[in-house]
Amino acid sequence: MCLISTGEAAEAMLKSGGYFTAATLGVKLEITAKEASGLLYNIRVGKKYETLETELPNRTVKVLSILGRKVNKSDLWRLVLGLGAASALGRQKSSKLFTCYRETSPNNMVHDLNKRKYVIGSGFKSVYLGDKCPKEYLKSTTIVFN
Repeated sequence: MCLISTGEAAEAMLKSGGYFTAATLGVKLEITAKEASGLLYNIRVGKKYETLETELPNRTVKVLSILGRKVNKSDLWRLVLGLGAASALGRQKSSKLFTCYRETSPNNMVHDLNKRKYVIGSGFKSVYLGDKCPKEYLKSTTIVFN
């Protein structure tokens, strides 16, 4: 019995970025080719998945996006948490980005020496959201990460 959901299979395919047959997906997910074939069918016909497919025989399927998202969830979380690709920025690049932001909006954040981190400044004003409410921005990130 297949314990992998269609969504989990699609996430794995999106993360790998490659084309899959039922056999290769089965090997990757450690399930039978028959189970993988069902998952591939669901992904191919599912409205929330954008795929590229080759013709029969020997059809292969590649997941391009899930609900318009082109990066898998675990990589998004790694980026948000500062792991993986985001940490590749390094200290110098991060420091430069913070310096540029502080020059643009000097009252929005200050470096708290006791806490050894940047904190919201007393005169904070939204710069990049325009007239949008910060709650709307947070709501949109919830949609992306759920």
